[in-house]
Amino acid sequence: MKTIVVVICALAILNSSCSLPVPSELPKFRPEHRRVNACEGEFDRPVPNSPVSSSARPRVKFSHDSQDIVYSIFNRINVCDFESGKISSSQAVFPTPEQPIGQIYLHPNDDILLLHARPWHTENVACVKLYNYRIKKILKSYDKVAVTYTTTDVWDAKEFPIETGVFQTVIGREAPEILQNPMEFQHPLDEREVEVLKIRKFNRSRGIEEKQLTANATVDCIAGFHPDGKRGLFLCSLELAQGWHSGIVAVVDLDSGKATKQYGIHNTDYPSAAFSPCGQYICISSINNLLVFDLKTDQKINLIPGCADKFLTYSEDGKYLFTGGAVFSCIEISTGKTIWNTSFSEREGTTHGVRNIIHVPKTNKLICSTEFNDIFITNSLTGKVLKHFRDNQFNYAIDYSKEKNALIRGLEDDIIVFPDFL
Repeated sequence: MKTIVVVICALAILNSSCSLPVPSELPKFRPEHRRVNACEGEFDRPVPNSPVSSSARPRVKFSHDSQDIVYSIFNRINVCDFESGKISSSQAVFPTPEQPIGQIYLHPNDDILLLHARPWHTENVACVKLYNYRIKKILKSYDKVAVTYTTTDVWDAKEFPIETGVFQTVIGREAPEILQNPMEFQHPLDEREVEVLKIRKFNRSRGIEEKQLTANATVDCIAGFHPDGKRGLFLCSLELAQGWHSGIVAVVDLDSGKATKQYGIHNTDYPSAAFSPCGQYICISSINNLLVFDLKTDQKINLIPGCADKFLTYSEDGKYLFTGGAVFSCIEISTGKTIWNTSFSEREGTTHGVRNIIHVPKTNKLICSTEFNDIFITNSLTGKVLKHFRDNQFNYAIDYSKEKNALIRGLEDDIIVFPDFL
């Protein structure tokens, strides 16, 4: 009888240690904070009944010297003093508030922003811009990205309107061997996710001539600067036949606006990608897999199956990748081994997916925010939650300054500043 009791207790302890904590069980804290009115100054809101939200939802960044907060308010970029909140600069970068800025990336060593806004309903209106916020000057505008690909005649794409046949290489195998009967492959194959863009014809026996074509791909979102500051990472889609699209991750020369590297992906629903801190590698997350490529050789370094998270951040040394989504993970890039997984759930049956991840320099700490109203501080080596903050405000963006030890957070119409955050 004693043996049975001991076994039951041991199983209960083991089960409790394996379960992931829910937010109510986590160590909570409420740091000191102050508000900055993001809607101060002159600006226009979207017109009534517009599909764009009437809330500002600012995207926020610290300036390089951490003296200023740079943030978006609809189609404008504002700069305000970190201490006083006083606005020192404001300019409309995109034509109207119906084209709100959704992404901001800061140049590695200059006062330049790479911005992405909602694509405009009118043709030939750029949705990506390079902007110097100190001198209030738009340096470059990018409407579409020119990509080069090989394909069969257009009628082939219309006869067999599936992504596998027109714009995708099957990893490790020639496409014709897989696509003898293209109509059998209406759904994605697990092993064919991402590959350097080389397109094969449907069937060699049909004698269809391959052609080298150049087309303009639409920029769906951006993924930041290369560490050299001269290139950017654009996530694009290209219409191959009416109603059928394929995705492209393009490394774009920011001076010429041309793609210097391009990678075909099966999933066009906002994939994710990130440059390594050293700039030599690119990590791409597609529908089922996470892949790492060498930018110099285009060789695939690793394929990590079963990982399709949309938010990627490298560790400071570039050895590990932190991925956010429904599950928050740490992956060793050289081996593909998952070091730890953490799930932030659950409230009223809703999983809180991780949207923003910041690796605090020179520490083993990560700051991450969920898609709702949580901010977590975790140990980057173990995934253990150190602190948890929650209120009733949605997170639209966060940024951290090591110099100020401060966190800034974009809400609906405000910016929250947490001094002495860690």
